Amino acid sequence: MSDEWDDYADDWNDNEGVIIYANHTYETLRAEVDLEGLKILDFGCGTGNLTEKMAPKANHITAIDSSAKMISILKNKNIKNVKALQLELREGDISNQFDLITASSVFGFVPNFVDTLILLKGLLKTGGILVQWDWLDTGQDDFGFSPDQLKSAYNKAGFKAVKISQPFSLTKSEGEKKVVMVIASL
Repeated sequence: MSDEWDDYADDWNDNEGVIIYANHTYETLRAEVDLEGLKILDFGCGTGNLTEKMAPKANHITAIDSSAKMISILKNKNIKNVKALQLELREGDISNQFDLITASSVFGFVPNFVDTLILLKGLLKTGGILVQWDWLDTGQDDFGFSPDQLKSAYNKAGFKAVKISQPFSLTKSEGEKKVVMVIASL
């Protein structure tokens, strides 16, 4: 999977849709979570568009992605409180505990959504929050998540509080694409 994303890396930060998506995710995150002084894991960070926006307020960010080229671009941004790691997250890869985990448009690409949620839940401090943004499955196509799929997965993973919303949409060549946001806590 990481080699495929390497092909997109060089143009990623110039892609208008990517920039707009990152801006919206950051604004919706700020409306829900005070980032001041937090220890954050940005799961599936890509070239760090969301990471870069969170960094001024965060205490520390660990940003991970499976694409070596995406991580290389993030590292070249030289953000002082960001540790960028190229890896496919497995149990034991990271021993830190985080106040916040963000996952922007990444869960549709993991092999097992529930298992990934369980792994990430183990990286959260007591009272920690996981925030996800992905495409909303409206029944029109086969990519994205429905609210019922999300509720079921987060319940299976053992999250106690789950808030699901549709905070924004983007206009694409194939029409309007709605984004679903999940805020889950222990």
